[in-house]
Amino acid sequence: MNRVPITYTDQQIRILSLNCHKSYDVLISLLNSTNPSVHDIICIQEPPPDLNKFPSLSPPHWDRILPTFNTTSPDTLLYISKTIPSSKYTQNHINSPSITSITLSLPLHTIHIFSVYNRTDTDDAITPLDANLLSLSPLPQNHSFAIFGDFNKHHALWTGPLHPERTANSDTTLLIDVMTTYGLRQCVKAGTPTYFSPVHHTTSTIDLVFITETSLGPLLEKCEALPGHGSDHALISCVFAIPLEHCAPRQRRNFRGTDWDEFPDLLDAQLHSEPLPQLPLCSPVDIDNYVDALTERMTGVLDRLVPLARASPYSRRWWNDGLSTLRRAYNTAHRAIAKDNPADPTWNVMRAAKNQYHSAIRRAKRAHWRQYITDLPRCDIWQAAKYALDPSASSSSSHLPSLSSPDGTTATTPTEKARVLHAKFFPPKPDIPPPDPDEPLPEPHPPPIFTVEDVHRAISKLSPWKAPGPSGIPNIAISAARTILAPILLNILEAGLRVGYFPKSWRTFLTVTIRKPGKSDYTLPGAHRPIAEEECLGKVVESVVTDWLSGFAERLGLLSPNQFGGRPGRCTVDALLQLVQRVKDAWRVGKVASLLLMDISQAFPSVSHDHLIRSLERKSVPASVVRLISSFLSERNTSLLFDDHVSELAPVPNGLPQGSPLSALLYLIFADELLVDGTVGYIDDNSRLEVGPSVEATTRQLRRHMRDFALPTAKRIGLRFDLPKFQLIHFVPPRRHVTHYRPLPLKIGEIVVQPQTTAKLLGVLLDYKLHFHNHVELAQRRGTKAVLALSRISSPTFGLPHAYTRQLFQTIVVPRMEYALPVWYRPVTDREGMRRGGTVWVARALGKVQRQACKLITGSLRTTATDTQNFHANIAPIHLRLNRSAYNSAARLASLPASNPIRGTFARCRRVPRFHRSPLHHLIAAFPVFRRDFETIDPLRRFAPLPPGVLSTNIAEDKDAARANMEEVVARGGFCVFTDGSGLDGGVGAAAVASRRGLLGEKRQKHLGHQSEHTVFESEVCGAILALDIIASTPRLTSADIFMDCQPAIAALAAPKSQPGQYLLAAFHAALSRLLRTRRTLKLRIHWVPAHVGIAENEAVDEYAKEAARGANTPLMTRIPVFERPLLISRAATIAVGTNDFADQWHKEWAESPRYARVSAFDSATPSKAVERMYADLSRPQCSILTQLRTGHIGLNAYLHRFKLAPSPLCQLCAVPESVPHFLLTCPTHRDARLRLMLRVKTARLSLRTLISTKAEAAPVLAFVRETGRFPNYDL
Repeated sequence: MNRVPITYTDQQIRILSLNCHKSYDVLISLLNSTNPSVHDIICIQEPPPDLNKFPSLSPPHWDRILPTFNTTSPDTLLYISKTIPSSKYTQNHINSPSITSITLSLPLHTIHIFSVYNRTDTDDAITPLDANLLSLSPLPQNHSFAIFGDFNKHHALWTGPLHPERTANSDTTLLIDVMTTYGLRQCVKAGTPTYFSPVHHTTSTIDLVFITETSLGPLLEKCEALPGHGSDHALISCVFAIPLEHCAPRQRRNFRGTDWDEFPDLLDAQLHSEPLPQLPLCSPVDIDNYVDALTERMTGVLDRLVPLARASPYSRRWWNDGLSTLRRAYNTAHRAIAKDNPADPTWNVMRAAKNQYHSAIRRAKRAHWRQYITDLPRCDIWQAAKYALDPSASSSSSHLPSLSSPDGTTATTPTEKARVLHAKFFPPKPDIPPPDPDEPLPEPHPPPIFTVEDVHRAISKLSPWKAPGPSGIPNIAISAARTILAPILLNILEAGLRVGYFPKSWRTFLTVTIRKPGKSDYTLPGAHRPIAEEECLGKVVESVVTDWLSGFAERLGLLSPNQFGGRPGRCTVDALLQLVQRVKDAWRVGKVASLLLMDISQAFPSVSHDHLIRSLERKSVPASVVRLISSFLSERNTSLLFDDHVSELAPVPNGLPQGSPLSALLYLIFADELLVDGTVGYIDDNSRLEVGPSVEATTRQLRRHMRDFALPTAKRIGLRFDLPKFQLIHFVPPRRHVTHYRPLPLKIGEIVVQPQTTAKLLGVLLDYKLHFHNHVELAQRRGTKAVLALSRISSPTFGLPHAYTRQLFQTIVVPRMEYALPVWYRPVTDREGMRRGGTVWVARALGKVQRQACKLITGSLRTTATDTQNFHANIAPIHLRLNRSAYNSAARLASLPASNPIRGTFARCRRVPRFHRSPLHHLIAAFPVFRRDFETIDPLRRFAPLPPGVLSTNIAEDKDAARANMEEVVARGGFCVFTDGSGLDGGVGAAAVASRRGLLGEKRQKHLGHQSEHTVFESEVCGAILALDIIASTPRLTSADIFMDCQPAIAALAAPKSQPGQYLLAAFHAALSRLLRTRRTLKLRIHWVPAHVGIAENEAVDEYAKEAARGANTPLMTRIPVFERPLLISRAATIAVGTNDFADQWHKEWAESPRYARVSAFDSATPSKAVERMYADLSRPQCSILTQLRTGHIGLNAYLHRFKLAPSPLCQLCAVPESVPHFLLTCPTHRDARLRLMLRVKTARLSLRTLISTKAEAAPVLAFVRETGRFPNYDL
């Protein structure tokens, strides 16, 4: 896409200056009233504190320039219109929070612009200003100073002759010296009021403008004081007759507003009118021409189809005409003030106008936010949650400050900044010896074979709205036209493997520069992060190669088992559990352990291409893949993007592209030799655990490992450890801590790593006693912060409804709070006659967060009991919910493949020791079901592809179409097999029966086992296997149709993946492959047929399946190995049983709660989805009122009096307690509304059960509450 901006020239420079008096309302008014296409620069003094808390103070049409002095609350800042090219100005380094300065470089003039705030009775800002002016002097020709600010100084030059007492008491010596030394002229007319004292009703002139008299003075066209948007200072406006080049905002494509259903047809027509070059592709030139032609065709279609996004207005969406009217009213009152007349009543008029204006701003913002949240569709709740969770995400200045170069110089221009950043992001090749060319290498494996399905699988993983690469082709376009593009991309991949070439245009990418959050100094290049935007088409091909290479490496065991990152089926929790297990094992035999956390500096950018290619060759990777990867890494080029600058293309001679699907896997292969026994890795986070009899011994072992292995190996392959970031922690058993703990440091070269009592590994705080108190506090803080953020979008009176808020809690709060839960949480268990076991204190701490969340979800008042809130939010009590999460984690661990080290560790932990139990021991002790053997779910299991056309599926759009299809197939007289699975009377069974022209034939039945161990899905797959046995026993069949009533099973049979029942899917494909050896022309079609709609064959097989569920089995005609032994326990069935058990336990606890008796008086519902359905289609205020009516904690006198919020509990008319039953059923005050309520519910016998139970319709009672007007704050 075209990134060259359109430029135009204005003949004037317009600069504004205002002291905001630390008022948010003043600054937001100024920004929403100032057009960045008209005004160029805004100088701000005394902005609001904590700027990063207010995203609206960093508007998209302005670049915010903060002082180079690092502070969270600066005294000054600058706003530069984004129509000014960033190449035209540079920031000046001044070590003061009171001065912000830039140099505006124009063809005919250069201006050094300053925003200054000088505190009263000091020269705190004038002194550093003087020093900076001196450093810039003498000024070359056509160079000038322009200094704007609040100086808090009085002098006759600008105060005028009316207030000699002020000038006598103000020390302006240094300021006058600055004026005379640098030839400055003060531009504000003497005596012009720029400060309006709200206390004394007097004015003064302290906001000043100084410019160079000789060069800039003749160019000043106007300098005036204007009303200051409600500040007690005037807005200073200056206009200079200097031409200034502007660039129009770049036009962006509106990908989200495009009808992507049209794209495939348009692209197909384009490719027919302009065909791609002829195949085969036999050379790099052929491949490049083919890729360039494809890119040209796609971009041409996109240019015609995708509309341009509308430019956003400079004012915020909540700004309205009413605010503009109030601002004009304030300006009128401000101008009417009589100077130096404290008795003038206009002062009070102005203050009232200001207060009204600022209050209206706050109301408009609040009303707009609430309306936005109220109207939000479910698909957009994530965007609202993003706003609420991180309001400061977009509030940091987008302008890249001047950067400190490693040679001590400062990069100020965009070109210099690009050079410094490029050197930091993409270091040169390390000075290391190349691999030995005479090293004997193993024979490479044969080249892989890729299919169109592989490309489809890669396309399905694309995130549709990710930023596109240099060509502007987005992922959504590739996904929309996948049927057209998949064969084309396969041709490119196959040609690349043959030729050993990766297309040149796909090796050119963009690098967007963003700030790393939380850094103290952004003038350092290391405080910024590169984000690569590669060509999306190329990333699809990379993803296909990555999937194959990952499976290749896992099948052959090419990666260290201690590497847990970037590999299918492994996660951070596995690495942490393995680490804690080793520590506990050491403690159990009386030993100690020491952990060293190692940081690798710039891991991905430092990868040596030569050593990476040699590593691939050592691992017998096919030569064609090695050549393709070598080409992928070679001759890469990138342009850096920051501000509005796009740098020239520069080579990237080393490293791996961050953002490429291939990079993580290639890094694992490259750095694999760093992971010897005891060293654990998660991508580039390495940790070394040593076990020994004492801390002295383990420290010696760590020192020896670093000296003899880690440092030499890293140096040999070109990696560099960041030794100052290393962390060391010694783990000593708590009971032996006093006698065995020694805080011994570790010396590595010249660096001494001091031991710590806590260290963060993979996001978890490990303490030296493994009590995890620090991490639980961190988890509680994370959860509390997320819940408080969600309170911005959900409160009792406005916000997201029940279902949306509950979904956000489960998808945002819970993952943040309960990350790596099995590592630091022991399931809470009831022990007869004893206190509860497990980490009850953890449940209690996190329960506080859940209580806050349930209050948001339900809209209940804070005095509502916790179990009642849980019931109405349909969220299990905290200990049960945490136990269920731990239970599900144990189920995952029990079904991992043997290639994952944690699987073997989990199996060994079935024997639970008495002392020093690990998290795995606690899981198995709490849930004994996991002592048994489970099915294995291998994410890397691949099924041999079937010959084309052997297996096809047909899933109709609806039941009628499916039935018509079945009748048509049966009428043709072909061989059909109907299959079904059933769960009945605690058992699970499968059946299959043959049918030809409606006549039933052979049948097969298989009893799988108990429902606690198997699922109906498994029985459906077994039914398909039984169908193959029937087909195999029927001679001379060339085609058969299988009918099933389970769509997920049909999809899984056609495209197996990592899921429960995977071994049964493998058994089906193995049986089909054996069948094809004898019947090469066999074709199978699997159809979906609806269940229980009167289809005779389907009803018959359903009865057979029920018999099988009760224990019936029939002999098989072929050997099916998976049926020759008991089937493995299903993970899905175990999780379902656990879910039911936890639900039953919740029901029991709720029935025993004192609050249950009150709720059950009008509602017999147990915790279930029925509670959620009760809130369906209700707005947030309606949800809140309904909850409060049901709990009795509502703003009626009977409740309010309990907390001294009402003088009496009695109804004002009836002299009886104003409770919920009284309010709804008997109070005569609301007789008319109650009569209408009776009409709505169609009964005169009103009761709480007919009005507010889960089975009652909520609309009538809510209409009654609205008509009474009893709760005016709730918009019902």
